[in-house]
Amino acid sequence: MPTSKQSVRSHYWTKRFPTRSLRLTTTTSAVREWSPETRSQHNVMERWRRSNLKSDFGRLRDTIPFICGNRRVSKVAILRRAVEHIHKLTAIYHVFRSERIHQRAVQQQLKSKLSDAQQAAVRTT
Repeated sequence: MPTSKQSVRSHYWTKRFPTRSLRLTTTTSAVREWSPETRSQHNVMERWRRSNLKSDFGRLRDTIPFICGNRRVSKVAILRRAVEHIHKLTAIYHVFRSERIHQRAVQQQLKSKLSDAQQAAVRTT
Protein backbone atom coordinates (compact mmCIF):
# COMPACT_ATOMS: atom_id res chain seq x y z
CA MET A 1 0.00 0.00 0.00
CA PRO A 2 1.36 3.44 -0.90
CA THR A 3 2.36 5.74 1.94
CA SER A 4 2.62 9.28 0.60
CA LYS A 5 -0.46 11.33 -0.21
CA GLN A 6 0.47 11.62 -3.90
CA SER A 7 1.11 7.90 -4.29
CA VAL A 8 -2.14 7.07 -2.47
CA ARG A 9 -4.02 9.32 -4.88
CA SER A 10 -2.37 7.83 -7.97
CA HIS A 11 -2.87 4.30 -6.59
CA TYR A 12 -6.58 5.06 -6.07
CA TRP A 13 -7.07 6.41 -9.59
CA THR A 14 -5.02 3.67 -11.21
CA LYS A 15 -7.03 1.04 -9.38
CA ARG A 16 -10.40 2.70 -9.99
CA PHE A 17 -9.80 3.75 -13.61
CA PRO A 18 -7.06 1.49 -14.96
CA THR A 19 -7.53 2.71 -18.54
CA ARG A 20 -7.13 6.38 -17.65
CA SER A 21 -3.70 7.88 -17.86
CA LEU A 22 -1.94 10.68 -19.65
CA ARG A 23 -1.56 8.41 -22.65
CA LEU A 24 -3.84 7.78 -25.57
CA THR A 25 -4.28 4.17 -26.57
CA THR A 26 -5.23 3.14 -30.05
CA THR A 27 -7.06 0.04 -31.20
CA THR A 28 -3.79 -1.62 -32.20
CA SER A 29 -2.57 -1.42 -28.59
CA ALA A 30 0.16 1.00 -29.62
CA VAL A 31 0.79 3.76 -27.12
CA ARG A 32 1.65 7.31 -28.05
CA GLU A 33 2.23 10.31 -25.83
CA TRP A 34 0.01 13.38 -25.89
CA SER A 35 1.40 15.93 -28.29
CA PRO A 36 2.02 19.44 -26.92
CA GLU A 37 -0.74 20.80 -29.16
CA THR A 38 -3.23 18.19 -27.92
CA ARG A 39 -2.28 18.83 -24.30
CA SER A 40 -2.57 22.60 -24.81
CA GLN A 41 -5.97 22.24 -26.47
CA HIS A 42 -7.13 19.97 -23.67
CA ASN A 43 -5.94 22.48 -21.06
CA VAL A 44 -7.83 25.30 -22.78
CA MET A 45 -11.00 23.21 -22.99
CA GLU A 46 -10.68 22.18 -19.34
CA ARG A 47 -10.17 25.81 -18.27
CA TRP A 48 -13.26 26.80 -20.27
CA ARG A 49 -15.28 23.96 -18.68
CA ARG A 50 -14.23 24.98 -15.16
CA SER A 51 -15.04 28.62 -15.89
CA ASN A 52 -18.53 27.70 -17.13
CA LEU A 53 -19.10 25.44 -14.16
CA LYS A 54 -18.07 28.23 -11.78
CA SER A 55 -20.40 30.76 -13.43
CA ASP A 56 -23.27 28.24 -13.45
CA PHE A 57 -22.82 27.62 -9.72
CA GLY A 58 -22.83 31.39 -9.23
CA ARG A 59 -26.10 31.77 -11.11
CA LEU A 60 -27.63 28.89 -9.16
CA ARG A 61 -26.44 30.43 -5.87
CA ASP A 62 -28.00 33.76 -6.80
CA THR A 63 -31.42 32.21 -7.49
CA ILE A 64 -31.72 30.35 -4.19
CA PRO A 65 -33.22 32.25 -1.23
CA PHE A 66 -31.13 32.51 1.97
CA ILE A 67 -27.80 32.16 0.13
CA CYS A 68 -28.44 34.69 -2.62
CA GLY A 69 -25.51 37.09 -2.79
CA ASN A 70 -23.38 35.16 -0.29
CA ARG A 71 -20.07 34.65 -2.08
CA ARG A 72 -18.63 32.25 0.52
CA VAL A 73 -20.95 29.28 0.03
CA SER A 74 -19.49 25.92 -0.95
CA LYS A 75 -20.69 24.06 -4.02
CA VAL A 76 -22.06 21.26 -1.87
CA ALA A 77 -24.05 23.77 0.20
CA ILE A 78 -25.39 25.36 -3.00
CA LEU A 79 -26.55 21.98 -4.31
CA ARG A 80 -28.12 21.00 -0.98
CA ARG A 81 -29.97 24.31 -0.69
CA ALA A 82 -31.10 23.98 -4.31
CA VAL A 83 -32.55 20.54 -3.61
CA GLU A 84 -34.30 21.85 -0.47
CA HIS A 85 -35.69 24.78 -2.44
CA ILE A 86 -36.94 22.49 -5.21
CA HIS A 87 -38.68 20.28 -2.63
CA LYS A 88 -40.34 23.35 -1.07
CA LEU A 89 -41.46 24.63 -4.47
CA THR A 90 -42.80 21.19 -5.37
CA ALA A 91 -44.80 21.06 -2.13
CA ILE A 92 -46.20 24.55 -2.79
CA TYR A 93 -47.06 23.51 -6.35
CA HIS A 94 -49.02 20.49 -5.10
CA VAL A 95 -50.92 22.63 -2.58
CA PHE A 96 -51.86 25.16 -5.26
CA ARG A 97 -52.75 22.40 -7.71
CA SER A 98 -55.11 20.71 -5.26
CA GLU A 99 -56.60 24.12 -4.39
CA ARG A 100 -57.15 24.83 -8.09
CA ILE A 101 -58.90 21.47 -8.53
CA HIS A 102 -61.09 22.25 -5.52
CA GLN A 103 -61.90 25.75 -6.83
CA ARG A 104 -62.83 24.34 -10.24
CA ALA A 105 -65.24 21.90 -8.56
CA VAL A 106 -66.76 24.79 -6.60
CA GLN A 107 -67.00 26.81 -9.81
CA GLN A 108 -68.85 23.96 -11.54
CA GLN A 109 -71.29 23.72 -8.63
CA LEU A 110 -71.92 27.48 -8.73
CA LYS A 111 -72.42 27.38 -12.52
CA SER A 112 -74.90 24.55 -12.07
CA LYS A 113 -76.78 26.50 -9.38
CA LEU A 114 -76.78 29.61 -11.58
CA SER A 115 -78.11 27.63 -14.52
CA ASP A 116 -80.82 26.10 -12.34
CA ALA A 117 -81.76 29.56 -10.97
CA GLN A 118 -81.92 31.02 -14.47
CA GLN A 119 -84.15 28.17 -15.67
CA ALA A 120 -86.38 28.60 -12.63
CA ALA A 121 -86.63 32.35 -13.29
CA VAL A 122 -87.59 31.71 -16.92
CA ARG A 123 -90.29 29.22 -15.85
CA THR A 124 -91.85 31.64 -13.38
CA THR A 125 -92.14 34.46 -15.85
